[in-house]
Amino acid sequence: MIALRLSLLLLLLLGGLSGCSPRMVTAGQAGWAKDGPAGPEVFARPALHVGDRRILGGVILGVRQDPGRATIRLLAYPLDEKDYPETEKPPLGSAVLLWSGPPLSTLFVTGNRIVAVGTLLVPGPGGSVRLEARTLSPDTCLSAGGMVCRRTVFGCSCHN
Repeated sequence: MIALRLSLLLLLLLGGLSGCSPRMVTAGQAGWAKDGPAGPEVFARPALHVGDRRILGGVILGVRQDPGRATIRLLAYPLDEKDYPETEKPPLGSAVLLWSGPPLSTLFVTGNRIVAVGTLLVPGPGGSVRLEARTLSPDTCLSAGGMVCRRTVFGCSCHN
């Protein structure tokens, strides 16, 4: 009886932990990206994947905003099961995200994690991966005001 109770408690705990951190992209966005996350194969031979609808994520290296559009330079990483960039793993390579639309918010800053859903374009100079972003999802777990924040299995954890 005690073993059954412990098993149920463990299942409830694990079930709760898995749902604490929201996905970076919605189910609809993930469904639109029918070719799935951009992995090593895309970065090895980007010209073979032009037109693919993919999910791509990483750490922002720089942002240039112009009226009606923005260019985001990104160091891309593999994505976990909730589409968060796994920055503890080796990077996949550099990428450029092209955004047409309203100005980007202050969440789009150098060093923040971001995930984009869009269409892969003809590679840029040097064969770099380029994606025309349909949606952009910044990680809202940001350090600010003396607080250091990082994403955990429980959600966003901050301390000073």
